Amino acid sequence: MTPQIEIVDLSPEGFVAARREIAEVYRRAFAEQQYPHPDREVVRFRNVLSRHAEHSGFRCKVARSGQEVLGVAYGYTGGSGQWWHDVVAAALPSEEAEQWLGDCFELVELHLTPEAQGRGVGGRLHDELLSGLPHSTAALSTLDARTRALYLYEKRGWVPLLTNFAFPGGAKPFLIMGLDLTSRAPAS
Repeated sequence: MTPQIEIVDLSPEGFVAARREIAEVYRRAFAEQQYPHPDREVVRFRNVLSRHAEHSGFRCKVARSGQEVLGVAYGYTGGSGQWWHDVVAAALPSEEAEQWLGDCFELVELHLTPEAQGRGVGGRLHDELLSGLPHSTAALSTLDARTRALYLYEKRGWVPLLTNFAFPGGAKPFLIMGLDLTSRAPAS
């Protein structure tokens, strides 16, 4: 029998307390495949989690089977003075930057361990994370490649804002995507 996977909220404090487990999900889902030095990347990722938990509008959902964390999705209110927001806003025409980033929830990370992939868990994390947000839009960056993540985002109505986007110091091209939250049906 397959164990039940539940989606639970983590407070900012709970998120920081679980950062080792969250970083391990990141390692298994992404870092090992995308970085030449995954251990260094996981340490960098784990170290930034505490700062992310301090942002206004922080929200986190994790997928658990028993006590094992199989997936994580989190984000916060984006705004001027935040690195990602400012880099993306500078690359967009000013009207588009205001439209998409003016009242925006930034979906920072959504990762699943390999055994949780392909089971609808990512969609559940995504939908529960974005449900009931007070923002008019959401934005994210994902690899500019035909990945499972891109398929999930497209299926849920995300649209490309920038393609083949290079973050400062980055080697891989990214896709910046936006989602109009005002047109989403309320959660039942």
